[in-house]
Amino acid sequence: MAKREIPEINAGSMADIAFLLLIFFLVTTTMDKDTGILRQMSVKIEIKPDQIVDVAKRNLMKIQANAQGQLMIRKDLAQLSDVREKVREFYMANMFDEVNPDMPRYNLITKQFCDSNITEIDKYIDALGENMEAFVDFKMAERKEYEKRLKVIETLGKPYREIEQVAAVQIELQTRTEYELLVSILNEVKAAINDLRDEKAKELFGIAYRTMVQQSTTNPAKEVEYADKIQLIEILIPERIVELKPADKQ
Repeated sequence: MAKREIPEINAGSMADIAFLLLIFFLVTTTMDKDTGILRQMSVKIEIKPDQIVDVAKRNLMKIQANAQGQLMIRKDLAQLSDVREKVREFYMANMFDEVNPDMPRYNLITKQFCDSNITEIDKYIDALGENMEAFVDFKMAERKEYEKRLKVIETLGKPYREIEQVAAVQIELQTRTEYELLVSILNEVKAAINDLRDEKAKELFGIAYRTMVQQSTTNPAKEVEYADKIQLIEILIPERIVELKPADKQ
């Protein structure tokens, strides 16, 4: 009796099936995302002892967090939920009038003040010798800041009050403080600043700051339309956050 031949298995179709399964798992599999904030890394700056600026306590909003997740704001025990209101108070206490000596002062920025500083910068640049490009770049950046202030005055049609240049929110952590806590603190600080920016933008332009930023990222026409307005709001309500090197305390 003749032997029956065993039919061969078509391996080509199995390869197709394996490939389809691979695509299926690649499409349907979800990856866990690390929690974080999109921001530029802090730049380490070497400061000589004779260059250290004595910043008055009123100009610092110091937020400290330990390894146990406890917070102190200006040396008072606090909760994470207190951060937003404390930052708001820090910015607003003397925004319209000098009423709180423990909070940052506001300086009146006038056209004469800006023009005078621009003139002095130009004289300084002209007096610099050769091989001083670094100093020229620094002074030119400073000059641009005064030009921005002039634009604010022109837009508002009057001088405006600006928080002291050294005023900042300072965040200090211990070595073993959880990274998630830093993220949460930063979120609250930024939210407080953006809330103030929203209010000021609505007052001046009838639209929230966040709305202008969001529309600018998706619509080139809106980016052009809102560029100067966004810059003005960021000058009136600056974001200044300083992160100190974690302390070695446990």
